[in-house]
Amino acid sequence: MAELVESEVIPRLLLTCRARTPDRRPSATHVETLARLALSRDPTAAGAQVLALRDTGVPLEALLNDLIAPAARRLGEFWHADSIDFVEVALAVARLTQIVRGLSAQIDRDLPPSAPRALIGSPAVERHALGAVIVAQSFRAAGWRVTEAPGADADAFVAAVASEKLDLIGVSVCSEHALGALGETIARVRAASLNPRMLIAVGGPALMLNPDAAALAGADFTAGDGREAVARAHALLSYEAGAAKTP
Repeated sequence: MAELVESEVIPRLLLTCRARTPDRRPSATHVETLARLALSRDPTAAGAQVLALRDTGVPLEALLNDLIAPAARRLGEFWHADSIDFVEVALAVARLTQIVRGLSAQIDRDLPPSAPRALIGSPAVERHALGAVIVAQSFRAAGWRVTEAPGADADAFVAAVASEKLDLIGVSVCSEHALGALGETIARVRAASLNPRMLIAVGGPALMLNPDAAALAGADFTAGDGREAVARAHALLSYEAGAAKTP
């Protein structure tokens, strides 16, 4: 697999460097390749593909939402088809998570004090945090100050909103167990928040089977990926700002 990456995959990707475009997007082939490279014995192969695409001009938000997130979903499809086992999935997802965190070096910036603030986390019962990490990086890329809270319980979320004025809390929910406790968590968070206009966003695989659960629990909106979460947050914050100025 490593020889294949060196002799065929990466050279083909690098050939496109000469034709830089302002908004390149990964293809379905790129997604399939990344999923399989994350499963390979070469621990650097998946990261090499992502960096090669970045160097051709693929924007960060596309790498996060059109490449890495779909590749993680593809791993889930492999698992459900019994073509790989849980250990292989866990290792591959860990590699993708490491890649996402490595991309944060590309979006470090000096943000003004007025930059919106977000807390992105997942309940303590969740084991898979890649989705939350991708969402957090998407908000950072959009100019937000972001704090991550993987494996946080309701008390941790409440403590966070009671100690800092946040503009948004994002919660990634993968299991039905966590979904069942969502309403109580949101109610406690709203009661403790220093910002009465704070938005609460919910995403995650559990909502695919229960699309109305987030709204019933009191969330402001749901999003399928980091790009959508950022867009909806900006739209709602703009609306709130306009409503606040209206006599």
